[in-house]
Amino acid sequence: MRDTELQAWVLEYLRKGWRVIPLPLKAKHPVIQGWPSLKVREENVPELFRNANVGVVLGEVLFDVDLDHPFAVRLGPHFLPPTRCRFGREGKPGGHWLYRRNGAGEWKKWELPKDIFPQEPKRMLVELRTGSLQTVFPPSHHPDGDVYTWESFEDPSPADYAILYEACKKIAVGTLLAIAWPKEAGCRQNLALAVAGSLLRVGWTEQEVTRLLRAVGEVVGDEETSKRASAGKFTRKRLQNGKEATGWPRLAELVGEGVAKLLREWAAGKEQEKPPKLVVISLLEAAKRAELLGEDRWLIDRVLPERGLGIVAARPKTGKTSVLLKIASDVLTGTFCFGRETVSARVLWVTTEDSALRLLRGLQQYGVSAKDLAENVLVLDRTSLNGAISGRELIATAKEYGCAVVILEPLAYLKELVQLGVRDKLSYETLYGVLNPLALRAKEEGVLLLGVWHASRGKLRLRDVADAVDAPMGSTAYSAVADTILAIGLPPEGGGDRRRIIAAGRGVELDYLLTWDGVKYQETGPFSEEFRVVSDNKRKLLDLLKVLGRAKPQQLAAALGLNYSSVRTWLSRLEAEGLVARSDGHYFVI
Repeated sequence: MRDTELQAWVLEYLRKGWRVIPLPLKAKHPVIQGWPSLKVREENVPELFRNANVGVVLGEVLFDVDLDHPFAVRLGPHFLPPTRCRFGREGKPGGHWLYRRNGAGEWKKWELPKDIFPQEPKRMLVELRTGSLQTVFPPSHHPDGDVYTWESFEDPSPADYAILYEACKKIAVGTLLAIAWPKEAGCRQNLALAVAGSLLRVGWTEQEVTRLLRAVGEVVGDEETSKRASAGKFTRKRLQNGKEATGWPRLAELVGEGVAKLLREWAAGKEQEKPPKLVVISLLEAAKRAELLGEDRWLIDRVLPERGLGIVAARPKTGKTSVLLKIASDVLTGTFCFGRETVSARVLWVTTEDSALRLLRGLQQYGVSAKDLAENVLVLDRTSLNGAISGRELIATAKEYGCAVVILEPLAYLKELVQLGVRDKLSYETLYGVLNPLALRAKEEGVLLLGVWHASRGKLRLRDVADAVDAPMGSTAYSAVADTILAIGLPPEGGGDRRRIIAAGRGVELDYLLTWDGVKYQETGPFSEEFRVVSDNKRKLLDLLKVLGRAKPQQLAAALGLNYSSVRTWLSRLEAEGLVARSDGHYFVI
């Protein structure tokens, strides 16, 4: 390695705001006295970096996920969030994944104790490095002679400690399992079932267990990886049905007491119980992070955000599902919705109230293509449903299958709400404490969770935005947590085949009318003063006059099947309100 190449990279790191440290060539640790406080400037680079390695102090800027074990390197892509800042060396390509640090964090390592697999040469499995630690960066030389090289050198993706911790924990558990994986095929399924039963009992979801078993099967070259992965679903069903399933005792028999104990400790994540230190940043920095995460982006402009929690609320039998079908079809196709720009997205529709056939026909009526129906509309297999659904599990499933929107019908099917009990007896604080973490998780994962709420006491006729805020009756916690509330109801004077849609929330603004044409809802347009004063029958008269051009009262009464005297009264009122005019006994719309 030439000094000019090394110094060019050092200067590049300095320009990124990273703190560099000179290291001896082929060494990992600094020897210069007082290195923790050393601040290298550009003019010092030629003097300090000659025939040397370069280390970068991670500080409060970077997280470095160091995948030490070969199995950990191969498991990394299965669990780590993507980043385009990665490097490695010939002996361990893809060993370092860098992230821009969001908030607090601390060094965490997963290492084999001396008495666990003593024959295993690589004791360190994975590290989550940050803080005062420094990491050897390219183009340094490893002690064995390998040169560190960049696989992708772009800005590191932002990441929170909790997300990386969970990913590293799963990589460590997977690596330990891969080391312990039987060479004989006969007992591998027994091990997969014991692992599934063990992890489900310490809080892992079925999806997390399935993903782990599939990843381990792939990295060890198991010929029946799909069968191993199926152990998660099989065991979850047995446990939910109150049947016996193997777990930690059987796992200890298969891999040994020490390995099982270590797996349990890592899988439960006991080390994470210590809360990280709170970090204060500037408002400007917080705003930049929010912008980077897309917190100001919309799925439907100023109606539905791209991520977070939304609630669609209305009284029963007011057409909620039909309106949802319209919204979903517009999102799938990227068509303007409520006259607003829409971003196309994949949808996961979870319902306990409608059949897949009805949803399919409804979306077809709105013009969703066969290709989108086959590829971009997903539903949960009902055979996998057994009781309420965890919101965290639902969000994780959506992310796993690339769905940006989850429609949950009804919202009350969330396990977190079911476990609380009767909703009318719940305090604001209790509900807020359950819903707010779900909303934050949805934001972190880039998913919009759109829940349907059947209002038992909300307004049937929507008169203003206050009725929309009050729509999810039961607690103000719903409207406080939700990023948007979409209320569906009748216009103030009734509506028949019309529905008024009012949205309220953070940056949300919508007051719109839809009209049912017998097959689907058509957009009528923004709600205006005209609709505030026109009753259902008066509206029918107006609509018919628009078609006929001009007509006498008796013609209108006969055509609509209404009382002649009443028709004259309504026409007189419409004339007084300036909506129609009369000439030679004929009425026409102004």
